[in-house]
Amino acid sequence: MVTYPQAREAKLFQRGEEPGGVNYYCRKCGTEAEWVDCWNGCDEGFFDGYDEDPLWYNPGDLVRCDVCGGRGGWLVCPTCCPVRD
Repeated sequence: MVTYPQAREAKLFQRGEEPGGVNYYCRKCGTEAEWVDCWNGCDEGFFDGYDEDPLWYNPGDLVRCDVCGGRGGWLVCPTCCPVRD
């Protein structure tokens, strides 16, 4: 199943095979995309539900992050979308 962030990245970034692995490039400008961690504070795309609400979750129950969709971050073109502080 393709989630919204994955479908969006497929439209914005082109996959390129490199000797060291797989890299993604911006379809608009050709710059290599960079990975940005999720700003929501999740641990690789998930939260411990028990820490969030111990009445509804058992210890160790994982809840998917709503911001990154469980991916832990997303690809960003540093040229087209520079990181703002």
